[in-house]
Amino acid sequence: MLCLGAGGIELAEPCIALHHLDQGTEPGPITFTLRQVRPAPMGSGRTDEGESQVTTLLSPSDRCACIAKRIEDQVGSHRYSMWFTSTRLNIDGGKRLRVEVPSAFVADWIGRNFTEQLQCAAADELGEQAEVELRVNAEVGEDGRDQAVAVTEAHDAGTPRNGTPKTSAAKLRGEARPSENGRNGHALPLRYRLEHFVVGKCNELAHAAACRAAEPGRLTGETIFFHGLCGVGKTHLLQGICARMLEHKPDAHVLYTTGEQFTNEYIQAIRFQKLDAFRRRIRRLDLLAIDDVHFLAGREKTQQEFLHSFDALELAGSRLIMASDHHPRLVEPFGEALISRCLRGLVIEVKPPDQPTRRRIITQLAQRRNLELRDGVGDLLVSHYQGSVREMEGALTKLEALAMLQADSTHNGDGRRVIGQVLVRQLLESPQQVGRSRPIRPEQVLRTVSDLFGIAREQILGNRRQAQIVLARSLVMYLLRKLTHLSYPEIARFMKRPGHSGVLTAVARMEERIKDKGLEKLQLAAPHEPAPLLEVIDRITYQIQRES
Repeated sequence: MLCLGAGGIELAEPCIALHHLDQGTEPGPITFTLRQVRPAPMGSGRTDEGESQVTTLLSPSDRCACIAKRIEDQVGSHRYSMWFTSTRLNIDGGKRLRVEVPSAFVADWIGRNFTEQLQCAAADELGEQAEVELRVNAEVGEDGRDQAVAVTEAHDAGTPRNGTPKTSAAKLRGEARPSENGRNGHALPLRYRLEHFVVGKCNELAHAAACRAAEPGRLTGETIFFHGLCGVGKTHLLQGICARMLEHKPDAHVLYTTGEQFTNEYIQAIRFQKLDAFRRRIRRLDLLAIDDVHFLAGREKTQQEFLHSFDALELAGSRLIMASDHHPRLVEPFGEALISRCLRGLVIEVKPPDQPTRRRIITQLAQRRNLELRDGVGDLLVSHYQGSVREMEGALTKLEALAMLQADSTHNGDGRRVIGQVLVRQLLESPQQVGRSRPIRPEQVLRTVSDLFGIAREQILGNRRQAQIVLARSLVMYLLRKLTHLSYPEIARFMKRPGHSGVLTAVARMEERIKDKGLEKLQLAAPHEPAPLLEVIDRITYQIQRES
């Protein structure tokens, strides 16, 4: 309390902390209570006080900072750092608090768990009639995508002598910077949930492992390595694990990032001499999920740092989930020490979706877009898009756009837009789709089957009658007939057969085997696991089409 002497004025504690006013910002009101001290008669031992109200000005950004401080006081510093450090606060019209968040997941979580605290903080600052609006704004998290964890300056960085909390400029603007305290955060937005993952025989083991890994307290020190082709659901599983872990245990330290992100952060930590902070943050996590870990291949120093972090997390009982396009043994050049640690955990292949799973995926994607597929449209899409779920998403997005362009587009009784075969054929016959289906070379088919079964090219083209070789040979002939325009005599010449009657017989037997024993599992070359015949054909077809 500051006294200016006899007849002076002393300043009582303000109703709200006063911050420095930035030039050019729009001010808002704040009220202080001032007491005027009058000298009392000699010997009375008292003073006469009179109170008056003096109004000064506070900028909207400072008012947002005061609201942020109130929220932090109510929810606690730890939960505030998890859910509110990547948000942006704005005041509309003096009576509405707009809270912008980077993703729908964060908005849903804040809305279900912190509505009361937000309303109280807004009412204390803006008045009882204050309203709170949650809004998803992807730009809020843009800065966070360049760093592994987006948080503002630590609360305990220091306070001025008058006790007013020290608020950084970055916090007032809603900006983000790298974390150095190892608290929970995800560098990239969590778009996917395990509840939305379509489960089939091709991925049921991977889904079960993901659900188990997301359960708190079930297992400690668990390592899972998902591998598979692009667009089969690996990212969905990793983000779903992180999201469910945070649902079960909001105070868990969870990080979802990519191999590229990890590498960039490591390089930045060395450049700015913050390696200790980088290690401290990574090694204090309860769950680390790294997508596209094969990006570390060939980066010796980064691999070494990741290896040490791997060991530290395992010793601490933390969980490490990784995803790659290839099996650990096939990631080159990947260090042997890192390969052995990956193989020590659970290595699971996420296979391309089979026909029933693709049908369910397309149905679910159509429902999300408020589309109704009629007249065998789903079967057409299932037969055309055999591998990547992203391609299916892109196809349905384009179908929706084509339907919107149709002046006479129809809707059903539920208001959903109807998609018929005309639109699908228009999509499949578009120049982009025609261009992606270049002629398939016979050598591609032979090489793909040879690699998958682990049988040399010369043996497939030879005359040996071993069962596995005969199966691979028949499969090559069948695929050449289905995927190329070669005639039976042309296939016979390519396969070095004396006549085309043998090709006719092999194709007929393969068609019969597909009908009767399509679900019978075939032995494949390591590291591939045994798979049903129908799935093997789908996998080979998809890989060949990707290369074409």
